Amino acid sequence: MASTLGSREFFFMSLSIWRLRLWFSPNRV
Repeated sequence: MASTLGSREFFFMSLSIWRLRLWFSPNRV
């Protein structure tokens, strides 16, 4: 599945998910 994505698309997708997880984390300051 990941092979169909380019390395750049996969990078930005994981980065956006990581930022959303930080943004919605309850222990965010």
